[in-house]
Amino acid sequence: MSLFRLSLLRVVFRRFAEDTRGAALILFTIMAPVIIGMVALAIDFSRYMQLNTELRDLADAAALAGAKELDGAATAMTRAENAAKFVLNNNPRWADSNEGLQISQVRFYSKLDPDTIASSDADAAFIEVTTATRTLTGWFIGAVSADKSNDTAGRAVAGTTYVACEVTPLRICFSNPTEFNPPIGTQFLLRANGSGLNQNGDFAIVDPPNDTNGSRRAINLGSPKPNFCFSNGNTVTPGNAVSQVCEGMNVRFDIYPNGGGPAATQIKSFPPAPNVLKGNPSLTCNGNSGPANQLPRDSAFTDGWYGNANWKGTAFDNYLAYNHADKTQSFRDLLKTSTTRYQVYLRELGLDLDANGNITPRTAIPSSEIQQSSLSGTMPAPGGNPANPVENPYPTKYFSNNGEDAATSLDPERRIFYVAIVNCDANQGNATPPRRTNRYAKFFMTEPVSPPNAGGALYAEYVGMIKPDDGSGIMHELVQLYR
Repeated sequence: MSLFRLSLLRVVFRRFAEDTRGAALILFTIMAPVIIGMVALAIDFSRYMQLNTELRDLADAAALAGAKELDGAATAMTRAENAAKFVLNNNPRWADSNEGLQISQVRFYSKLDPDTIASSDADAAFIEVTTATRTLTGWFIGAVSADKSNDTAGRAVAGTTYVACEVTPLRICFSNPTEFNPPIGTQFLLRANGSGLNQNGDFAIVDPPNDTNGSRRAINLGSPKPNFCFSNGNTVTPGNAVSQVCEGMNVRFDIYPNGGGPAATQIKSFPPAPNVLKGNPSLTCNGNSGPANQLPRDSAFTDGWYGNANWKGTAFDNYLAYNHADKTQSFRDLLKTSTTRYQVYLRELGLDLDANGNITPRTAIPSSEIQQSSLSGTMPAPGGNPANPVENPYPTKYFSNNGEDAATSLDPERRIFYVAIVNCDANQGNATPPRRTNRYAKFFMTEPVSPPNAGGALYAEYVGMIKPDDGSGIMHELVQLYR
């Protein structure tokens, strides 16, 4: 090859090496399969994540629907499972197949961390829902993997928390709380049993969260609006606290503790009911030796505590004669038509209950008949016998302590209190764990708690059950996801 031709080739090769035209096409040709593969994998991964999200959302919704049914009543777990499985009918859009139920497994727990399987409807507090496993076949993943299919499922745990606020810190033992539904007007004889037997009808103070050392027990029992809430359960106060029950509960009848300690001073500031008729003129807890002509008691008590709602008769006639002899016959006849002792008490104040159980003024009652209209007068003694002590329905002790002179400022519901209904069968004396309950009963105090030396008996008339979110502001139901 001549020197000229060699130089020419060198020039040609140099120009070719320096010429960059068309380089992008070469790079694109090399990178195109990689780019297309990455886009394809991103599409498959996006489809998989969408399917997984749909299944997780399905599990969340099913768990929340099931948790709503966990009220501790019979068939709670069956209702919860049905709600979880059938509340939603929509199918995941990205799965290869949507046949069959969307929920494959349901478990119930009584507590979490550590998870404890629920043994009954009563202790089932949480529900775990697992969806059916769904498969997604990748469009492009097969290019980099022998397995084109990807499986996924959703799982969620939800539970219901019951919160009770401004309730009296008391609980009553009853073996099956969800079946506690006596007729309205039934009277109960509740006793503070210090034996640790926890029998049906026993009541006890429960520890609120604002009283770690027990110094506020009587205060919390006497407060018109206790400033605490119970969440999902309560723990019984150790020991027999009859004296504290007497001091706290009896303020509703204008009966206040003696002494000037911090607790007693605060309790004396709590108002009583506007009508404190109790058939006993004593204004001390220990002097409350037993009513003579108070609102009548039920004629019989099953197992010594569960009344029969039969209270009208001679005892009621005596009550009317003793407390309302100065009223007209038409007013006494009106009181006789009352269906509950609570209604008698309200009508004595010129009030009544509407069809929904709410207090309303009873305009048909003349002001001269209202109990408070004759407070400054003398209550007639039974049979005209002046030897018998005369009782004043006006809460004189409270107003003498606090300098007020108008009973119209007092709450007519002051003798109402709210009590947790709790299964105590598994309790061992005072060493009781927190008891989960969503059952709170509304009671009317028909007479003061008897003094400690008389057993601390509490007679109360059943008015109704408090239901979650019923407008009373007492019970709240919170359904939430935990996992």
